[in-house]
Amino acid sequence: MLRLNPPDTQRVSTLFLGMDEVIIRGALEGAMGEVWADDTTRWYRAARISLGDFWFLGGDPRSEGARELVDGAADGTVLVCQSEDWHLIVREIYGDRIRQIERYALEQKSTHFDEDRLTAMTRTLPEGCRLAPLDAQLAEEALRHAWCREWVEQFDSPLDFARRGLGMCALCKGEIVAGAASYGICRGEIEIQVTTRKDFRKRGLAKAVSAALILECIQKRIRPNWDAAHRVSACLAQSLGYGKILPYPAFEVGERKVD
Repeated sequence: MLRLNPPDTQRVSTLFLGMDEVIIRGALEGAMGEVWADDTTRWYRAARISLGDFWFLGGDPRSEGARELVDGAADGTVLVCQSEDWHLIVREIYGDRIRQIERYALEQKSTHFDEDRLTAMTRTLPEGCRLAPLDAQLAEEALRHAWCREWVEQFDSPLDFARRGLGMCALCKGEIVAGAASYGICRGEIEIQVTTRKDFRKRGLAKAVSAALILECIQKRIRPNWDAAHRVSACLAQSLGYGKILPYPAFEVGERKVD
């Protein structure tokens, strides 16, 4: 197994055909994440792209090095396969440690954002709360809290996030209580991560910060991609203007992550 760096990462791009993922494109571009291939011959037949809790497996699972690419995921890792041919080897390696889950992509071609409607959503904050861009100082603060550090931790530093990432958060009495941010990036796109602190849920904060981030993306001509872990998140996306919900299978290692 060999880790690839740009421009060699482009040699495995065809192994991920059909996977419309910001994380994949970002890794192939060298923006963030890791790209691993099955051997050192440069005639790669299988590859893995990883960023944070996500592994994407592409190519031929019958490749001699495919098992090595699949093995070694920590608990909480989500494995997304380019084809069902990978499912058998994933189950063989992880056995009872893995379970199949369903995730939800949001169709881009049927997505339509109404800017006036999104702006109205940003004004529905509870009393005492306000929206703020996730700058370097707030990104550093987010890293101190387990519930929201995922917004920033895939970047090299809070300053790197402020330079290359994008995020909006809700502050209440000076504390971060919700936010929507770029978990992953590639050229002209971001992958949105939305989280609300447990004691502030069901108050409309997730919708407000998401709407604010989408408006920022529209202004900067960035495509905001939304890939949901559950139907509640997918339905939130649709309320913001995203299109058809597209369920797809994935695998999660270990116990189900609790928000």
